[in-house]
Amino acid sequence: MQALQFRIHDWVTFKYEKKHIYTITDIYMEGETYTDLKKQTVYVFELIRQKDGYRTEAEQEELCLIHRPPFLQHLAMTNFYLALRQNYAIFRPDIHQKTQKKHATSIDEYLDQYNDYKILYEWFGDKQYYEKMQSVLKKIEHI
Repeated sequence: MQALQFRIHDWVTFKYEKKHIYTITDIYMEGETYTDLKKQTVYVFELIRQKDGYRTEAEQEELCLIHRPPFLQHLAMTNFYLALRQNYAIFRPDIHQKTQKKHATSIDEYLDQYNDYKILYEWFGDKQYYEKMQSVLKKIEHI
């Protein structure tokens, strides 16, 4: 049996693209193949693009790990993805603003957000991540 390199909530990108970041939302076994008298299990990963919520699937060989959330963060994110799978209301702007206000109320949470955006900015150099870093710093100043 082939070992899984990724788990649910990992941030991944496609090896051949590396343009967008995806979050793994589900893993399922597609089937089994036999090569050289060895049984191999084929796993498919359901992905959601973080930028716009686009959903796609990929096999393990196509993906590259970017970030693995710590265990406690992994558990906290479960509620978000359960809501996402039940209905896509999380992407509606009015609901997103309400949930955004509930999160990030402590300095530790703001610093975690800042560090996440900083890593993304260093990796991809996207100005959007730099602007988000600055907005998080402004929120910290207001505390």
